[in-house]
Amino acid sequence: MKKLHFKRILAATLATLLTVSNFAALPVIAEDATSVSGTQVTQIVFGEIFTDADKGTAFGGNLYLEKTLGPTYFDGVRNGDYFEFDINVEQTGDYHLCFSFGWVEPTGTYAISVDGAEPVPLQNSVKGIGWRDWIDSTDIELSLTKGKHTLRVTMGCDGPNLYAMKIAPVGTALGPGGIGQNAAMCDETATRTADQIKVSSAAQFCSTVPFSGISLTSASWNNNLGSLRFSLYKWNESYDKTLAGIPMATEDFINFADNATLRFLFSEMEAGEYLIYMENISENSAEEVGYWGYTSAREHIRAYKDGAEVDFCPGLSLMYGEEIADPFAAISEMDPNAVKLAPSDADLYPWGEMVEYKMNADSLYGVQFKAT
Repeated sequence: MKKLHFKRILAATLATLLTVSNFAALPVIAEDATSVSGTQVTQIVFGEIFTDADKGTAFGGNLYLEKTLGPTYFDGVRNGDYFEFDINVEQTGDYHLCFSFGWVEPTGTYAISVDGAEPVPLQNSVKGIGWRDWIDSTDIELSLTKGKHTLRVTMGCDGPNLYAMKIAPVGTALGPGGIGQNAAMCDETATRTADQIKVSSAAQFCSTVPFSGISLTSASWNNNLGSLRFSLYKWNESYDKTLAGIPMATEDFINFADNATLRFLFSEMEAGEYLIYMENISENSAEEVGYWGYTSAREHIRAYKDGAEVDFCPGLSLMYGEEIADPFAAISEMDPNAVKLAPSDADLYPWGEMVEYKMNADSLYGVQFKAT
């Protein structure tokens, strides 16, 4: 086990305040060196490699491991803080790395040094989307030789929460692409209201750009209870056939806060046609849970509720990186093999007239009407 050194010049009184507060003690011991793959992405989660020390000195400063709000991460980041950890590189080569961070700013400055060499600056330009919504920062490149190395990360800013570091050979994507752009799937000029998901709700769309997330403005009717499962499917000819396939990504949102923005993030998906499917998985099936939405979808979006096409569209937004205002293209029919009925004038009847149809078990029929 290797002792890690965290250091920050700060008054001893601050260290004392942190010790007696509800914060977890700053760790000084980490697991053995993390192995870094020479062919794929290695994610180093700080809450996994840094653990609380039973012995040793817990250094002062604001930098600490936050454990009470979900996945463990570094909080209290201030300019001048640093931490070190060991890696074992499987293969000599050129690598790139980034941080998974949570913040609400498109800034953040860090310096990464290898074995005490001159630090390489990382100036982040990716805008954060929330304090605990982990997205990837701008990346930098480093040349690493095979074997064991010590990385030091020095903060050049105050603010961001740090969840992990990702390292991969140059040419291998580090994970989700940019998500700084958002495009609503509903017509935001229509009437806005909340709607429940008793069984399921979905939206069919075709993106002209790669994307890495979909967000939803949720509703749980004040009690913060109720859970939803998000699944993303590649469109396959029809609604039913699409849902019979295997989802590209899935995430459960459990008992989320009322009106919270749920962010469904995943590895970058290529441009193409998809179905975002949401289902109520609440422990109590009668629990009110759903979303805010609008009475109509925007062009090239088809909304569904409980398997049927509807006008009301959930407040979904596509999250992507390219600077394009409208990333949506025309979509396929709900079921291209469905038999289409072509009504004639003989099929129209005045309001109030009784219409009687004689139907066999295999008859195809429809009713066309105009409300007055």
